[in-house]
This record gives sequence, C-alpha cells and structure tokens, in this order.
Amino acid sequence: MASKFYAVRKGKKPGIYNTWDECKNQVNGFPGAEYKSFKTQSEAKAYMGLKKTVKKAAPKMSRNGSIKLYSDGGSRNHGNKLGQHVKDDDKAAWAYLIIRNGKKYYDSDGEFGATNNKMEVLGLVNALRYIIKQGWQNESIDAILDSKYVLDSITKGWINSWRRRGWKKSDGSVIKNKNEFIQLSSLLGQFKHLNFKWTKGHADNEGNNFVDKLLNDTMDGMKLNQPKNTIVHSTFEDVKNKTEEPQEVVKLFAHGKHINASGLNQYVASNGPSVWAYCVDFDNELTSDSGGILGVSNSKMQLLSVINGLKKLVEMDLNQQQVEVITPSLYISQTINDGKLAYAKNHEWQSFNGEIITNVEEIKQLAAVLDEFKTIKFVNTSLDNEDRIITIVQKLLEDEVRKIDPNLAKQIDSPQMIEQSKPKRKESEKTTEYIDKDKSVSDIEKSLRDLGFFDK
Repeated sequence: MASKFYAVRKGKKPGIYNTWDECKNQVNGFPGAEYKSFKTQSEAKAYMGLKKTVKKAAPKMSRNGSIKLYSDGGSRNHGNKLGQHVKDDDKAAWAYLIIRNGKKYYDSDGEFGATNNKMEVLGLVNALRYIIKQGWQNESIDAILDSKYVLDSITKGWINSWRRRGWKKSDGSVIKNKNEFIQLSSLLGQFKHLNFKWTKGHADNEGNNFVDKLLNDTMDGMKLNQPKNTIVHSTFEDVKNKTEEPQEVVKLFAHGKHINASGLNQYVASNGPSVWAYCVDFDNELTSDSGGILGVSNSKMQLLSVINGLKKLVEMDLNQQQVEVITPSLYISQTINDGKLAYAKNHEWQSFNGEIITNVEEIKQLAAVLDEFKTIKFVNTSLDNEDRIITIVQKLLEDEVRKIDPNLAKQIDSPQMIEQSKPKRKESEKTTEYIDKDKSVSDIEKSLRDLGFFDK
C-alpha cells in the first residue's frame, strides 16, 4: 500500500499517483501546476473534487424541515381589465410567516402601483433575509408558497438561465421584476437545506391563509400619501439604521493580472509577471499599494488586489463606512453579486459539481475579510478610461511589471505593444450583468468556468 498519495489537480495528466516520481513527471515544466501529497486516498480525492456528493438539479421537498416558511403577495386592481397595466394608485403588499420551535415570526409591507408577481417575489425575499439575519440559514427549511411564478423560477432553473443571460429571456427581452429576482438569486446561495412546496391558495392551509390575511390587512391600512417602504438590499448590504445621515462612500479601486510575454494570455507562464494593485479614495485622500510575483493566474491576482485593499480599509478603520469596490474583474463581481461565494462558503468550499473551487485559499480570505464590513457593494467597470484613480491603478500595475521583468517592460512601453495590449471593449463589459455567449457547453459548467471556479 502506498505510504502517500500524490494528487495532481493541474498538470500534464491530472490524477492521483502513488509515487513522487510519477507525480513529478506530470508537473515538471507544466506552467501553473497544482499538486499536493496526502496520507490517505480519500483526502487526495477530496482535493481533486472526486468526493462523491449527491447533487440536485433543483431544490426538492424534504420530509420535515425544522423551519416552516410561508410567503405570499397580492395586489388590488380596481377597474382594470385583463392585460392592462397596474395603475399607480393600485394597492399591493407582501407578507411572510416563519414558524420555528413553535414560535411565529411574521412581517408585511406594501406599496402602490406594484404587480401581484412583484409582491410574490418580495414576500420570499424578505422572509429569506429575516432568516439570514437570525442566523438560521443552515437549518432545514420548508418554503411553502402558492405562487407557481416564483416556484417555477427556482425549481425549473429559470432564475439561473436569466442570470447567465444578463437577466434576459431567451428572446433577448429583459425579465419582469428583474431587481427582485437579482436579490432572490443572491439569497438562495446562502442556504444549505432550502426545500420548496406548492400549496393551493385560499384553501385549507393555515400558514398560507395567515399570510394572505396579513397582506390584505396591510393593503386595508394603506393610504396614497404614505411612502413606499419596501426596500431590498443586495447580499452584503445591511443598512442598520435607515434614519442615519448619508455617509461619504469609501471607494476601493482594485485590479490584478498575469502577463504572458508570448501573447498566449489564456495560459499562465511560469516566468510571466503577475501583479496586483489597489487605490482607496476617501475624504479627498488617496491610499494605494501594489505587489507582484511570477506565474500566478489572473483570477488569483484579482482576488489578491481586492483582499489586500479590504484589509487596508480594516486597518484604516473604514470597514464600518459605506464601501464601494470598483473592479474590471467579472470574476470578482459575479462571485460576490451572484451568490457564488456564499454558496461555496456554505458547502465546504465546493462548486455545484462537488469540486473544490479554484483559488480556494484566497476565496476563504475574501469571505473572512468581508465579514468585517457593515455595508459593501461590488461594481464591475472597465479600466480603460481617463479617470484619475484608474490611471493610478494602471500605473501601479505597470511599475510592478517593470520591477519583475525590465525587458518585458520595454516591450510593453513600445507603441506596438501598447496598441496590442489595449482591451477590446464590448458592450456587455459596461454592465455588471453577465451575458452567456457560449451555448456549446452545459449552462452550469459555462457559468462556473467564467467565474473562475476551475481554471482551463
């Protein structure tokens, strides 16, 4: 029996080997090789992502959840005919009921001019947010709804398809209730055992009847001059006190990249500079830093730029301020905004197919430092403009390349290289929304690959 097992995750031929010589043959000369030795075969398999796990295409109903969740939404259209738009003075409301250990927790709110479907989504969104706020998201939860509109979007995978298409339908039109579904998508990834069940509305289900009465009571009490109270925040936004005076936003610009001098930028060259940089803009003062190393992937350097920048904000005691992280990295912004990080964190750092995610150590660091922040928002943007701070970040990156490889720096400074290195701007890069352009692979695999959960 082998005394050690050698797992090659990235090499000439990935696999598990019984001897160091066999392992060495697979990793020597392979750029960016990833390998590790283990005392047991099971540990090696887990590192390779071969650990057998049961995966489900959509949430299913378990026999008994420790938490029962009921949510509902409704609107009152007065004088409208079928197919007409909701009027501005039509009342609408959502409600939820959560039952845990025999205790009931419920809430409701409303607004004028909203559709029934919007309220249905918000009922579930606000229920999930309450559960997360209480720290119950790892418990078994049975969500019981009468809205097939909401249930089908989750159990039939529609919400995943919309997200990959930039929240558009297959015909290219923007989905209705886009903002509400973005929030729902972000929340779902934070639950381990969230199961769904349909119940007939206005029938004999006590929980469903409770939330239906609750939202109707809300609409009964609504007056036209009252403000809309329904507010939905993104995954890491949690406004503690809505009456607080607006704070100055702390802006963190961050980016990282790897340079392959051969021009084959899709590959990591062992001798290629890998650099990161950030710049903090707060209270009319700029704080920046940068670093570099050889032979590390783009995605890892992008992570390091954000991690180091956020750690600096903690050091500066700015983590209780409103923070906006600005990065050109779709890998970063989608990992956060689409709930991928939250999913991995709650599933032993595995992706949807059971593999350990790429850059797992850096992802863990990112998750840990995010917990230090009160309100944080991630924004995806291009860095090829004349903004003063963006220019600083670009210069820091270029200076790090010069430190590592002066000869390569000369090539970069040449007019021909400058022209070649300019990013080709696409319309889709101007927005945080992701548009799937590759139909040749499975939707899940494509989404995960583009987010960097496993490198090519």
